Amino acid sequence: MAKIVLGMASSHSTMAHAPAALWEAHVCGFDMNQTDLVGRDGRIYDYYSLLKVADPALSEKAAREHFPERHRRLQSAIDTLAKTYAAVAPDIAVIIGEDQHEVFQDDNIPALLVYWGDEIINIPRRTPTTVSPLLQESLKSAAWAYGTEERVYPVASDLGLHLIRCLVDDEFDVSQARRITRPCGVGHAFAYVYHRIMSGKVVPHVPIMLNTYYPPNQLTPKRSYKIGQTVRRAIESWPFDLRVAVIASGGLSHFVVNEELDNQVLRAMQQNDADAICAIPREHMNSGSSEIMNWITAAGALDGLQMKLVDYVPCYRSPAGTGVGMGFATWN
Repeated sequence: MAKIVLGMASSHSTMAHAPAALWEAHVCGFDMNQTDLVGRDGRIYDYYSLLKVADPALSEKAAREHFPERHRRLQSAIDTLAKTYAAVAPDIAVIIGEDQHEVFQDDNIPALLVYWGDEIINIPRRTPTTVSPLLQESLKSAAWAYGTEERVYPVASDLGLHLIRCLVDDEFDVSQARRITRPCGVGHAFAYVYHRIMSGKVVPHVPIMLNTYYPPNQLTPKRSYKIGQTVRRAIESWPFDLRVAVIASGGLSHFVVNEELDNQVLRAMQQNDADAICAIPREHMNSGSSEIMNWITAAGALDGLQMKLVDYVPCYRSPAGTGVGMGFATWN
């Protein structure tokens, strides 16, 4: 039977790949234009309304002098994940990530999809031309982390089919796909894993795509955890002697850093507290913070294994508290 030998979860923000000197470009080119920032109270703000209610202490936390050290910690944490992955050298991986209008558009956004084609295409990211020149520079400088040339990677299609059947048996309404049409290629959540965790040496894998971002059919924490539990049972019932890694890509809180929420999530996972994980307030599972659902799904699959926190870096970039709470963890 197949066996889970490694679990991982990792943030995948462009801030981890662009130079720290360009982080401020995300404030002027993105944050200040937003009208749907999710505050620490779960309410929706525009940037300037959020700034009015922000803790004055955030001005110091967002000072530019902290950016280089935070950037260094991000690189160290990602390097640790990559080295751990290489040392374990799993035969197969299951990668859990969200889709942000990359593969799916408003004509069809599945809540849960398992990809089981024989291969999957990774196409370099396009830098949007509608953002400021400085933000374009930051996004271009971060593009290397998601692949700079078109590549095709192997998919564990037999395991993908087995996962679909097990999810159906457990009464999940699961979508399935065997190909992704151009020009998009697979989403950045998966491309990040290929290039920064697997270092381009991509093993046969199964991409599981969740809708965490877009109402009204977003998954809930409880639903995500149960999906993960089914994924684990499916892997362990797969009749092949193969070693499997389960990897979650995305999170934690953003585009407003919410350390209280992030610590609540990490503490519950470290304690293997399924009830606490499933009880995370849904009002906080919106916008970028919804990517925590990828972690929760992985935690369901890795239930019973001990999570080790590699690092948690609250990367504030403005006095309004915008930025990304970046987390990195392993289960062995």
